[in-house]
Amino acid sequence: MIPLFASIYSGRIQFTGRLYNHQYPGDYESFFAKCAEQLVMSEQIGWFDYHDMKDEQKKSYVKKAAHLRKALLKYFNGGDMLHPLKFKTPVPEIRTKWGAVGTFSVVTTPKVRHAVYQHKDGSQMVIFANSTPDTVTVAPELNLNGKQIAIYRSPDSKPEITSKVPVLTMPPRSFEFRIIKKP
Repeated sequence: MIPLFASIYSGRIQFTGRLYNHQYPGDYESFFAKCAEQLVMSEQIGWFDYHDMKDEQKKSYVKKAAHLRKALLKYFNGGDMLHPLKFKTPVPEIRTKWGAVGTFSVVTTPKVRHAVYQHKDGSQMVIFANSTPDTVTVAPELNLNGKQIAIYRSPDSKPEITSKVPVLTMPPRSFEFRIIKKP
């Protein structure tokens, strides 16, 4: 998927949610894949049914995504989406059945979704979302050009500061973001 629409209009319009499992239900894992995609594409998270929030894993994932989205509004609303990162090896994929109104589709997505945003102040934010029940390791390629990375594993965590691009190991159903700027 090429997020062309989101990259052109990010920071200029508010993307609204998408249907999760209305009329034709998808499979369990599709819920998390849709939520991860909504977060990294700066969409409004949601449009799922109340019964989805009875599931503790779904509720926890959505809550973390919503808090993270709020914490990163500076980039989502005041930044531009950049070209996706390249990885040293292909990111593992997952196939899930996505339900909607009138039909369902089998969709293949990366296990770790990501997007890159640049704020007008020159800083960049890279957000990663692991929507799967698996621990996933990926190795992003990034030229820092003398900049530093602040790695946050939650919105309220203390950052890990580095001038190297570390391998990313994401626990199941987790999020991480990185802020890149000059020291």
